[in-house]
Amino acid sequence: MPQSHDVWEIKTPDLRLLGWFVTPIEFVCVHIESKSRLASEKARGINLYNIYRNNVRRFRDALPIDEPKIVSAEEIKNELAC
Repeated sequence: MPQSHDVWEIKTPDLRLLGWFVTPIEFVCVHIESKSRLASEKARGINLYNIYRNNVRRFRDALPIDEPKIVSAEEIKNELAC
């Protein structure tokens, strides 16, 4: 499921990819960060998730593409169910 503001986090064992789905099968990745760096920065009181989420939103909003720029979580779940 997406995080706030339709920003998604895709996880691998070591990496976190933050971005959004422009169609149910097309993911635009804006940030890739290691799980360990996110954890170490969090321990220092720095929430990189918030910074990266805001960057994804700004990047998406600045793109000159037609609305809607995102698809809903429901549309993605329906596509994956097929």
